[in-house]
Amino acid sequence: MARVYYRLVLTALCALAAYVAPVHTLRYPYHLPYFAGGLVAALLAWSFLQLAIMLEPEVKPGVQFIIGAGFAVISWAHVSMVSVLHVIPQVIRAGRLLDTFDPIWILAGLSPLVVPTAAIALRLTGRPILPALAAALFRFSVPLGFLSLIPRWLNMPKQFRWLFLFTGVMFLVLDGLGFTARPGRERGT
Repeated sequence: MARVYYRLVLTALCALAAYVAPVHTLRYPYHLPYFAGGLVAALLAWSFLQLAIMLEPEVKPGVQFIIGAGFAVISWAHVSMVSVLHVIPQVIRAGRLLDTFDPIWILAGLSPLVVPTAAIALRLTGRPILPALAAALFRFSVPLGFLSLIPRWLNMPKQFRWLFLFTGVMFLVLDGLGFTARPGRERGT
């Protein structure tokens, strides 16, 4: 039950962060829709994470890895590459942030590190490393894949595509991909 309360607070914080972070760079008509979009994106991230957790025992690790890698290509891989190869080196060279969205790019670019981190944590609880890595990639990529596809399917403005993706990244990383320290406890959370 504590995990549910944590996720409710996390949903509100992600929606608030989605509203506050870029608000001074947006024109007025986007203010309220950005907050509502952040709230919807965080709720969808929670829902899709629960879906991935429920499907995980039914899908073999090799298939989890293939599905996770496929969703990574359509959702977060390009963002991470741009961040690591372009944004972070520019910020390091300048010694300061060059754009108001640089912190978001940096956090989103480094967020895939949650996948090997979760796999190592699962390895410490006794799970084999390759199935743990496949499960972490599956839980990270599937929700983000759907969060990047939904705004495209609904023909939403490009700002909302980024909003959904970055809000989903925030939620998943801060939630720890739904993993717990105790084996076998993820399914009911």
